[in-house]
Amino acid sequence: TGLSDDFEILEELSIPIQLFDFTPGSKKRLWANQAFLQPSNQSLEKFREFDLNTNLSEAMNKFAGGLYETVQVKMQTCRHVKTTYPGGKPTTNFEIFRPVQVIHRHTAAGNDYTPGEEAKKNMMLIQLIPITANAKEDDLKRAHELIYYADVLATIVLATSRTVAYGNYKSRAYYSTHVDRMATEERQIALEDILDTCLWPTLNERQNAIQEIEKLELSSPPFQTECRKRPQKGATSGKEVWHRMVFIPCTDVVSGEAAFFINEYDISQLKEVQKDLQAANEAQNAYVAGLSHELRTPLNGMVGLSDVVMQDATCPAALKKKIQVIRTSGIRLSLLVDDILDAASSKRNTLVVKHEKVSIHDTMESVADIV
Repeated sequence: TGLSDDFEILEELSIPIQLFDFTPGSKKRLWANQAFLQPSNQSLEKFREFDLNTNLSEAMNKFAGGLYETVQVKMQTCRHVKTTYPGGKPTTNFEIFRPVQVIHRHTAAGNDYTPGEEAKKNMMLIQLIPITANAKEDDLKRAHELIYYADVLATIVLATSRTVAYGNYKSRAYYSTHVDRMATEERQIALEDILDTCLWPTLNERQNAIQEIEKLELSSPPFQTECRKRPQKGATSGKEVWHRMVFIPCTDVVSGEAAFFINEYDISQLKEVQKDLQAANEAQNAYVAGLSHELRTPLNGMVGLSDVVMQDATCPAALKKKIQVIRTSGIRLSLLVDDILDAASSKRNTLVVKHEKVSIHDTMESVADIV
């Protein structure tokens, strides 16, 4: 039987279904049922004619490559929510990508995926399950409530115009008091206004952040940065305010335009803790270094006096041997102090390693004398 016979049962479904092969370099549309073709007045032949290898954007090619690895190679089901705009009106579907195995047979007319004995190949079955109006409206209401009252600054900025399309309660409250309203009273708040609330160490860092944001695509990972915020006018607390800003590429569900979702967290307390820990660590290192220097002073006197006694011709040999043990012990203790200084230096990244020859015989002899 042919491919159309095998998939005949899928023609009875009202759910739009498509069959694709996303193998890199030879991506193909293979089949679609009437539930998918009829709304667009498209024939199966015209559906197959579309060249996926040359007509996809770079972002869609990356997306197709990821689907190929997940579905056709790892044989895992993948799903996500997709909003399309047929006739300019948004339609939201659950898009489910399922792995299927199809018999592949070469025919005289060319390559066709019909049952046969030659080979099996993993393909991708795509189901579009429409979200009903009521379910969609309920989900949107819940999502709005969650985001609007979330304890983060949530903002949607349109990529093309760079203007704010939406801000939740915290975002509106914050930027209504931190953005210069004289400059924005006749226009919407823009991305530049949001970035101007940050105290950038240099102009280059601000420009680098803008370049990273401009490169965001749907297939890109989020861009994240931490910045100190400008104090609100009239603020007298003197405390530094720090925010972590995460820019997530997305599509605005209302206009269908490319956009990015900004999640902004107040990390001022975390920065204060980090600052306190750094100060405590530096104080500890300074104390250890000072203590080590204080120990070295009497040790140097003990070793020096031992040298003087050892050179005294009137000193008995038996006493010199005991003085030698005291001298060796002092030197060993001085080396331990050096190790403490080295440990403190390693934390400040100032440790210098020197390679020197060591006499194993002298070391063992000094140990034996001490014991």
